[in-house]
Amino acid sequence: MNKHIHRLAVTMTVIAALALTSISCKREGGGGNANKNNAGETVAVYVAGYADRGAALWKNGTAQALGSTVTDSEAFSVFASGGDVYVAGITPDCEGCDGGSATLWKNGTAQTLDSATGNSRANSVFVSGNDIYVAGTAFGEEDSKATLWKNGTIQNLSGTGKDSRASSVFVSGNDVYVAGNVGSMSNSRATLWKNGTPQKLGSTGESRANSVFVFGDDVYVAGTVNVKNIDRATLWKNGVAQVLNDGDSGALSVFVTASDVYVAGTVHVNDIVQATLWKNGVAQTLSSKESSASSVFVSGGDVYVAGGAPENNTGRGMLWKNGVAIPLGIAGSDANAVFVK
Repeated sequence: MNKHIHRLAVTMTVIAALALTSISCKREGGGGNANKNNAGETVAVYVAGYADRGAALWKNGTAQALGSTVTDSEAFSVFASGGDVYVAGITPDCEGCDGGSATLWKNGTAQTLDSATGNSRANSVFVSGNDIYVAGTAFGEEDSKATLWKNGTIQNLSGTGKDSRASSVFVSGNDVYVAGNVGSMSNSRATLWKNGTPQKLGSTGESRANSVFVFGDDVYVAGTVNVKNIDRATLWKNGVAQVLNDGDSGALSVFVTASDVYVAGTVHVNDIVQATLWKNGVAQTLSSKESSASSVFVSGGDVYVAGGAPENNTGRGMLWKNGVAIPLGIAGSDANAVFVK
């Protein structure tokens, strides 16, 4: 389960809502109708992830493979706009290859995103009007570059140094925000780009920015800060850091409403990684067993969290609605992002 702690989130940081109908999965416990929100509206829930050794998209609990003959593709982010559903991820160039190509699926059809090196991954997708933004990383022989694609055209983000990665993209009005980090994985600095201009978050030490969300004039970034060799889940609001947990933990996704700030991530408790949701800084453990929470989305007063939990010595994708677990797919699956309309 360590991959959940260190994975660049795909978070799903979005303001929009999206239509969702019935989820036909079994539930653990009660929790009401998963297909209705608190306003009584029918909703459609999209979850992006991995199942049966390939990228997958669940709509209302039903999985759709994202059409690749090569195994080990994976979907990290999903966004629905109008009648279209966009998924960002990676497709290996060959079976057993170490690298792959950043990929954007639109309604299940794959488009490989251009990279000068040919080795890349797409971590986050956001649609604004007629424009499609994808944040990710292009890998070279000796370095990596935080990258933003707009309508398929590549842009390496400025001030990246030798190594950088882009984890999350959010568009607000005419401004494009990208969260990520600059520097090697062992000496990275959490970074927020606004319209291509970088701002380092925090003062010193290793840190990572995994998710960005803009609400009004406020910019929220979820990530980690390493203190004395311990990663600590951290939320930055307009550049000011709030530590969510003093122990070994990570913040992977942030979603903001008019009254509340939600952060999804993980906390180590007695050597067990536990899926955790913070609401206004107060933690709720989603599972006492080994698990992870990768993405949070709020719709109609309901809180949806995508993540994973082990089953039969392998992972299984999970969706929590208001704290109630809904298993997805089969053993060997994972849920990286959730989007609700």
